[in-house]
Amino acid sequence: MPNGSDLAREEFETLERPLRKVDPAIDEFARQKEAEVIRNYHDSPDRHIHWLDASGVTRTILISPVWLQLSPTGGYVRRSTVYAFNIVAHKDYTHAEWPVPIVPPTPPMRRKWWHTTIVELEELPVDEREFTQLLENAYDAVRAIREDQLKPA
Repeated sequence: MPNGSDLAREEFETLERPLRKVDPAIDEFARQKEAEVIRNYHDSPDRHIHWLDASGVTRTILISPVWLQLSPTGGYVRRSTVYAFNIVAHKDYTHAEWPVPIVPPTPPMRRKWWHTTIVELEELPVDEREFTQLLENAYDAVRAIREDQLKPA
């Protein structure tokens, strides 16, 4: 696959199929929240719902399959696939906005962020109400992150 994923086409389609089934619910949720949906970022089977809030913090709900885990001996090993709901909040600052002096003053932008997995599921719910409730829970959780909780990247 170009631009990121090294999955075989069949494996990619298998991992993305459950996401395609919930795409209508994702699209409707994003429309209601005035958010943008990004599908298959860098050719990985996933869905991002993201928006910029009034304070300049970008907030994201990321739904993606997880099929690899770090091995204690290094590298990655396969695991049974789960679908993870992650939340991410980040804000980019110019040097003038950064809360502490930066020496030396490079790069021109600095990022502070916060990330966590809030739930992992063996399969995505097919019931639209149940799936939408998971989205609402993720939305509430990512909106609850305050700017002063963001950590330097």
